[in-house]
Order: sequence, then structure tokens, then C-alpha cells
Amino acid sequence: MVRGLHAKYGDRLAVCTGLDQLPHSLRRIYLPLRYPWRYSSRLLYEGTNLLEKALLYSIERSVKPAAIFSPYYGPLASFTPQVFTVYDLILHLYPEHSNPKGRRLQLEHMRRCFVRAAAILCISNSTKADLLRLHPYLDPTKLHVVPLGVSESFFRPPKPSNSSRPYFLFVGNRGGTKNFYRLLEAYAISGLTREFDLHVVSPRNDFGGGWSPAEQSFIRSRNLENSTRLSINVSDEELAVEYGGAAAFVYPSAYEGFGLPVLEAFAAGTIVACSRTSSLPEAGGTAAFYFDPLDVESMVRSLTKIVQVTPAERAERIRHGQLHARSLSWARCISKTCEILDSVACAKTATD
Repeated sequence: MVRGLHAKYGDRLAVCTGLDQLPHSLRRIYLPLRYPWRYSSRLLYEGTNLLEKALLYSIERSVKPAAIFSPYYGPLASFTPQVFTVYDLILHLYPEHSNPKGRRLQLEHMRRCFVRAAAILCISNSTKADLLRLHPYLDPTKLHVVPLGVSESFFRPPKPSNSSRPYFLFVGNRGGTKNFYRLLEAYAISGLTREFDLHVVSPRNDFGGGWSPAEQSFIRSRNLENSTRLSINVSDEELAVEYGGAAAFVYPSAYEGFGLPVLEAFAAGTIVACSRTSSLPEAGGTAAFYFDPLDVESMVRSLTKIVQVTPAERAERIRHGQLHARSLSWARCISKTCEILDSVACAKTATD
């Protein structure tokens, strides 16, 4: 996103961040990266403590931005028009997965951002609907659906997988709403473990990069030790190989704001089975197989159906999925974002 905004606005873009690996020619104002709150613009903010807020106020007075874009939620209460991105409403909908005190603070912070926003970007129609349902006081005309994009690297033909057996693939965190245990259960009772492995790709967790004790116990109890494989923190290139070599990508998540792994799997050339919930029907379109994420038997039926598809149907679903993924590019996302930023900046200029 920063590179796209830089290409559009040049030195009219100021980026205030602690992030590394940004273009050298970027007009950058460095702030220490202390918190996982990401704020950008014609200013891009990181951090919410009092010192950083004071620095941001000082920077704003110096830069005099036409608009402030925060691709998360920003701490700066300003008269400058602000644009925020909303990814999902998981804090509202699944309170059991967050610390109660931290959740209350974050929800209040989000509400204040929504109230003062000149525009809000929602990454899916599902997220927009959730936002309006949970915050009905918001002006719907300020909400814009701007889907994320699929990296071009996933469309390149991947190297062949070195797996000795066909496999299903799961990608992502395994806790919270990801519904991973139901996938393990469905795989275990499907009768497919004799022919198909289950590959799991996840970011690093608190268990030294391996299965948690609870997962180990569950896997042993289902006799899955020899048919499940966990990979941690793989590169995009390695992930594309995993996607491309899979018999199917299976995504059992109970809730998603967008569903990027579904589109990455399409781009890399495999078929997808995913939950029919939240934003996932938008991500999967008509190319995916769907199941009820709370019904293990529904998941089993999808796995069984996948392995029975003819080569012709498989090829057609892959073709359809790749076309769907192509329609959701970063270039499109950045272009729509810039249109909204320009509109907000022009409205400010007209009232000055």
C-alpha cells in the first residue's frame, strides 16, 4: 500500500512509521515501532503512547496534510480529515478470544475513530454489513468496500511440490475463530488419511514452532501423527509451492474479514473448500466448495466430494478461481484507495 501511494503521490506523500523496507525516495518521518497499531497517510502512524501522540501532533502541524490515512486505527484526534481501514469486527463478535480489559479499550478507541472518520474503507461487503449492524449511527455513505489484493507472486507457476503423497492444505493461525480442531476431526473421520496427508502452514506460535500440547494430544488420539505435517513461517515462494501442490486448500474459519488465503490458493492453481460464512463466499465466489464450519460432517462431505471430482471439473474450477483472484489485485485496491483519499482531500480544500 505504501509503495502504491508513493507511486501515485510522490513527494506529496509523507509516511510516519517504524516499518523497514520502504522505498528509499519516500518522504519518511521515522517513529519507533512500539505497538502493533498501524497508521498511515499522506501520514502513516505507528504507536499510541503519550510521547508518540505529542510527536504526531507536532508532525501534523509541520506537514499540514490534506488527509490522514490510517490502515488500522489512529490515535490522532485531529480536524484534518481521516480515513481508516476496517478489516473485521472480531473484537465485537468473539469477545472470548481477547483480554476483557484490553478489548474494552480497543473497542472505545475504534468507536472514536469511526465517529471522526471522513471515510471508512471496509475490506469486504461482509465487514461493511457487520460495521453498520454493530455501529448503526454511522453514515453509510462514508463506508466504502475496498477489497485487498493478491500478490502477483502467487500467480507465477510454482516449483513442483516434493510431497510423496497427495495432501490437503490449511494455512493460517490455528486458534481463535480459525476452527482448526474441527478440520482435524473431519480429516480423521473422513477415511481419507490412508491416501491423503494434511499439510499445515502457520506463523510462529508460543510452542517453539511446533504443535501445542493440546494439539499433540488431539493428533495422537486420532492416530494422525504420520499423516499431518506442520511448517512454520514459510516464505511466499514456499507457500505458493504448498498451495500449488495441494489436492485442495481447506479453510474452516468461522469468521473472516476478507479471506486472503482463499484467493492465494486460487491464484496458485488449486481448488478450495471453505466455510460458507462471513466474507468467505465473497472470497470463494462460485469456484469454491462450501461447508458449514460448525458441522464436522458437512466438512467431511466437502473433502469427499473434492477427491471425487473429474480432471475436467478440477481444471475448470482452477481456471474459474484464478480469474476470480485476478479480479482482486493490489493495483485495484490502491486505485480505489487513492480515489477516496483524493475525494476527502478535495472536500477539505473546498471548505478551507
